[in-house]
Amino acid sequence: MVRLQETPNADSIYLAWIGADEYFSEEDVKTSRRSFHRALIEMIEKGFIAESTQPNMFWFYPHLFFNGNRMSFIQEDRKNPKPINPEEN
Repeated sequence: MVRLQETPNADSIYLAWIGADEYFSEEDVKTSRRSFHRALIEMIEKGFIAESTQPNMFWFYPHLFFNGNRMSFIQEDRKNPKPINPEEN
């Protein structure tokens, strides 16, 4: 999620062990390279992410992870027309 927040409005994410290891060291999280790769495999199997043709690049499921600017999410406002009253027809 941290890596996702660093790249707003993107539809893919770079997830490599080198970057993950740096983050885990900074946050004092004990995990192994094997655990990291098992987690990636599980996220792929569950449909949270999908492999890209580029190494260590993954597409993420946009309906699960919102990765954009909430202000630009709404692109236009529409005024609703007055409801049609069936009695007036």
